[in-house]
Amino acid sequence: MPKKQSKEIVSSESESESESDSHSDGHINKSHIESDSDSGSGEDTQNITSTLVSKEGKTFTERYNDALDVLQESQIQQMKALKSLASLSKKAFKESSKRKQKRNPSGEPRKPTGFLAPKQVPIKIRKYLGGIESDEELSQNEISKRIHIKLKEDNRVEGSKIFITNKIAMKTFGVEKEYETSFIGIKKIISSIYKESVEA
Repeated sequence: MPKKQSKEIVSSESESESESDSHSDGHINKSHIESDSDSGSGEDTQNITSTLVSKEGKTFTERYNDALDVLQESQIQQMKALKSLASLSKKAFKESSKRKQKRNPSGEPRKPTGFLAPKQVPIKIRKYLGGIESDEELSQNEISKRIHIKLKEDNRVEGSKIFITNKIAMKTFGVEKEYETSFIGIKKIISSIYKESVEA
């Protein structure tokens, strides 16, 4: 009896050891599998990252920093433009103030001069235009406008050009038939007539 019991005890112990070994082997195998899977996923992540970098040429961080640099440069340029505008505004204000100081101290508007100054109209022009009194004063600019309108009514017009065909106009302005002129040309002729009347 004692021998059989000892054999049974030994066999049970060996079975328990084998079971524990099998459990431990199972844990080891499982840990190996998990470690293998982890290493595999790490490699996959690296492959994805490297693929993105190779396509774009730069990492996301580098691209983000580049975008920040561009934004900062744009802000700097905007600040420079604002400073320039402020400087120009100050200069314009100063020039405007100087012009105001040059005005008549009494506050009355300055009298017009040159072509805008009213003056007696030469007799030649009064006869041609009609309706102007001998003592009436009109600016040379106003006379030019009236003559331009009358020339367009009495002569051949092509666009902005006027070809003088009217005999009275030819005699008044001392030009030949089909003389080509324009609004600017008329002003020059009128100036010469005014000069003649002053010298006469």
